[in-house]
Amino acid sequence: MHKNRKRTSKSDPVSPVSEVTDPSKCNCSSLLPLLAFFLMFFAWTSYRFISTEPPDYSDIGRNASAVVVLHSVESDYGRLAVVEDSSRHFRVLINDAVILGGFYKYPESTEAPVPLFVAFSMQSCLVFTRPNAKRLLQIGLGVGLVASEARTRGVSTTAIESNADVVRLAREYFGYDDSAGATIVGDARDILFDTSGRLTPNGYDFVLHDVFAGGVASPQLMSREVFARIRLHLLVAGGVLAVNVFGFFEGPHFVAGKSVMHAAASEFKERRCFVDSPTFGNMVCFFSDEPFDFDVPEDVRSRYMAKGDHYWVQSHMAEFEQELNFDGVPVLTDATSAEALDVSRRPVGERLWQSLRKVFPRTTLTQVWGRFSDGPQFAEPKDEL
Repeated sequence: MHKNRKRTSKSDPVSPVSEVTDPSKCNCSSLLPLLAFFLMFFAWTSYRFISTEPPDYSDIGRNASAVVVLHSVESDYGRLAVVEDSSRHFRVLINDAVILGGFYKYPESTEAPVPLFVAFSMQSCLVFTRPNAKRLLQIGLGVGLVASEARTRGVSTTAIESNADVVRLAREYFGYDDSAGATIVGDARDILFDTSGRLTPNGYDFVLHDVFAGGVASPQLMSREVFARIRLHLLVAGGVLAVNVFGFFEGPHFVAGKSVMHAAASEFKERRCFVDSPTFGNMVCFFSDEPFDFDVPEDVRSRYMAKGDHYWVQSHMAEFEQELNFDGVPVLTDATSAEALDVSRRPVGERLWQSLRKVFPRTTLTQVWGRFSDGPQFAEPKDEL
């Protein structure tokens, strides 16, 4: 094995440096392949980081031919697309760059599909906080999986959804069935404060609030006034509210999500919060005026569970729990929510669009949005900031 020679004295005429740098002793032709490699690497990195065209992820870690757009439509609230990946056994509903929900179907299983994402498994634990309760109000339908699972446990659900196309696609592609409850299509803020009888006063054991997507949803649903309305006029005494926010869990943009939770926490005596990712993703917080815990049923705890799957999450909620510090975090009000949440809209939107490009092949996103690089309006290139 070759080792560098060491000088034994100052009179030693030979040094490792002189051996390498003396042109008369250097076989420069042997360096040509190395030089070519560095030139190619520089060219690639220049394209990767300078080119405005996004990289093509279409052949990384997935079977592009197995991904199918089952339905795509331009709605009043952005483009909706139902996308299925038969090789990975999942189906999702996308609204612009936001995945509203999705399910995983166990191969060769006769059981109902389960939520694809940890956040919805967390949300479904809401009904475990009051095992004998029977009424759920859901603000923001998604694909209806939480309502569907609640129904199997004898809990009737009233859902509020602003987008009629979301309700239709949830029924057609995700098995949403509201025959044992009701679905109200309209502006959630108006419905929550309506006194005409569309909602039952103090008639709900649970309220699930999931309308946050980096500021895309109406800021007027994120204020202290809304959470006060839920506590005073919609929940029964001792009822439980669950709030889902999506975004960053570190850095300056974490303030947006925490400010929503601070607004809710300011109205309730008890809270517990859970996150599905350490840096970016969903946070689900549960609030009540009375202490609560998750009384997970035996039929969930006794199942075979792979770590991270739906039933495992339900049985291991404590592993996702995180304490929130609200020091320096404002309480959102009707007067301040729009400006406070708009700060995070662009960064969260860009991060979501980047995630979609990594999950779905170029051909799928081209089919939905027309061009691979054309995403939602909040995902323009960063150099335009």
